[in-house]
Amino acid sequence: PHVTVPISWLPYIGNTWRTGHDIGSSYESMFSDLMLNNAWANVGGPGAWNDADMLEVGNAGLSLEEARSHFALWCLIKSPLLIGSDLMKLSKDFLEILKNTELIAISQDALGHQGRLVSAQAGPTGYQLPPFEAMPELSGERYSLYKSYLRESFQ
Repeated sequence: PHVTVPISWLPYIGNTWRTGHDIGSSYESMFSDLMLNNAWANVGGPGAWNDADMLEVGNAGLSLEEARSHFALWCLIKSPLLIGSDLMKLSKDFLEILKNTELIAISQDALGHQGRLVSAQAGPTGYQLPPFEAMPELSGERYSLYKSYLRESFQ
């Protein structure tokens, strides 16, 4: 590895590393961590995971729709799915987000290639649906499911 470029030697010394700041319970904070994580997308893979920080699903500050998109995006970028809320206090709706087996299957896909943000822009009503590069390891059915889940979250 190239010792003067830290991003190049991370997979040689660890299995996971944080890629941004401490996440807060707001959509802006979540989106900021997503953008920071994207810069590390080429380093992540099996045994070398980019950690965008814990999930804020169920914490005050995220609506149900924002929590859905947060979970879907963390699954797509293969960030470790660490729950940062009190499970004893979660409503049924937020708990269902965390138990979504289809999205978890995307997160745990055997090839482990991280989705990569292609572009995003702020619009008059907030962030627009960010397009992601298709991941070859996802079947058409899984990728379509992910896209429809994320699209519903942004509406």
